[in-house]
Amino acid sequence: GAKTAVEHFEKVRDLSEVIGFVRGVTSAENNIDIAMAECGGCNNDVSNEKYLEKRQQLYKQSVATFGEMAQPTVEAGLNLATALHNVRRVVEAGRLVTKLATTCKRVH
Repeated sequence: GAKTAVEHFEKVRDLSEVIGFVRGVTSAENNIDIAMAECGGCNNDVSNEKYLEKRQQLYKQSVATFGEMAQPTVEAGLNLATALHNVRRVVEAGRLVTKLATTCKRVH
């Protein structure tokens, strides 16, 4: 089920982090989001905080690797905004989304 999927994608994410494959990490994170949405029981406040920390690290790494205007960075930023929202840091999430939208408008 969804819980098994979360465990699988967490392993994919961890392996991608080890080899420095940022797009693989982003993809795994997106799949974790989908699986977590399907299993309400596997998403609690403790896992949300850990998840937020990983998202913050991934966003910083993506900015350093690709720059603020690159697609992987925007994806990582949106994932971070979702994580912020999940831990009830809605204002911070909104500010990040606004910043990302401004970046997207500038690039495209």
